[in-house]
Amino acid sequence: MPPPSLPLTTTNKKKRPNSHAKPRITTDEDAEMAGERAAEEGRFVKTKLENNFQEYSLMIDDCKLKSLEDESRFEVPVPLRPPMNYLGPQPPPFSRPYVPVIGIESIVSVALYSALRPTQKLQEFLVLGSQPLTVIRDTFYCLSDFTTRGVDDPLPNAPSIDTMDKKTSNSFLFIEGMFYIDSPLLRAQIEKRSELKDSERKRLDGLVDQCRQRYKEALDRRRTIRRGKRTATSASGSSSTPQQEQEESEEGEDMEVDLDYDDSDLRAEMSKCSYQDVPVEEIQVEHQEEYAKASLDYSQVILDWVDASPKRKQTPGFSDLQKKYMHDTLIQDLSIRTNHPYLLVHQGNCEHILMFRDLRLFSHQHDDLNRLSYPKQTFKAKTNRHRCSMCNGNSAYYVTMDDRLAGETPSYFCERCYDLFHYDGDGNILYDDYRVFEYARTQEAS
Repeated sequence: MPPPSLPLTTTNKKKRPNSHAKPRITTDEDAEMAGERAAEEGRFVKTKLENNFQEYSLMIDDCKLKSLEDESRFEVPVPLRPPMNYLGPQPPPFSRPYVPVIGIESIVSVALYSALRPTQKLQEFLVLGSQPLTVIRDTFYCLSDFTTRGVDDPLPNAPSIDTMDKKTSNSFLFIEGMFYIDSPLLRAQIEKRSELKDSERKRLDGLVDQCRQRYKEALDRRRTIRRGKRTATSASGSSSTPQQEQEESEEGEDMEVDLDYDDSDLRAEMSKCSYQDVPVEEIQVEHQEEYAKASLDYSQVILDWVDASPKRKQTPGFSDLQKKYMHDTLIQDLSIRTNHPYLLVHQGNCEHILMFRDLRLFSHQHDDLNRLSYPKQTFKAKTNRHRCSMCNGNSAYYVTMDDRLAGETPSYFCERCYDLFHYDGDGNILYDDYRVFEYARTQEAS
């Protein structure tokens, strides 16, 4: 019987070992041991799975089937993992007033994607169907809404255009062949119209209270007169039956006009308080000229371009383009397709994909019953803030463009470094041939 170390063959002739052949890895233990030896020797050894993959790839390349030829192949992208949600803790429900959601309501999930990477989702919100389209514009956060206005830029006599809770700069939504536009002047006119309605409503409520007070005083005078008559009757010694007292009471209740009760002047004033809705374009606001200069209709350029060519106007998708206002359109009145890309354009050329991800009925058992909780954020992508380019320690507060001494453009400054870099000891600016903007506040920093 041959020794165990020799193979069971008809001959015991030893083969000459090939010093150039790589060791064949047969088991996971062998692969692990080979990997350890390779690490010690400083070289790389493929694992068993990698060797098998390479063998199968070579077999496919050598195959004669036409379905496996190069022209029949295509690349499959690497599956992307779900984006991580960086949404922080939300404020407690009792931190805001409570206005209940009444009746049948719908909930729409709206998502906004990055302008530079259209596949990257930035934010997602739940909105009610009874809310206007302006809530979508106000809720979404984009850095360009805050970096395109200089520190000493337009509207010096008017309030700021964009804030974290309200975006009033020029923009439009393009949904199913319809442009829904918005501008600073429109927002100012809408707010003015709301103020007029509130003032007229308060004035009307005051006149109604005066009518009630005057009527109450007339009733008090009537009761006083009736009480005096009863006192005089009892002093004369005459008695009256309960039926006669009831008849006198009913007769006294019909004596309101005789008691000098007149509210015709108040009713005439109330008729004048009926506020009639006028077109929002006709409302005059404070700083009208400044708002008009800052307001642009981005959609009108596209509409004029389509109208300039009759052939272009007959192209499918261009023939029925229309325009409306965001504030006059409710989300429930839209004709939309779920998971279909729509467009949000703001700040001139900042374009975002807007997508309605889901649509369902409001649930009074599982959804938040407070109307003021909507729009309700459900997703937030990670946002990175720049640090000061000078000290590299504090968060950026200003952004400068074409700053000749900063060394780069754009350049980021904290408040302290910006003052030290651009002002002398007496507070005088050293040079001003550059542009400066306030660095945008993120939702965490606001």
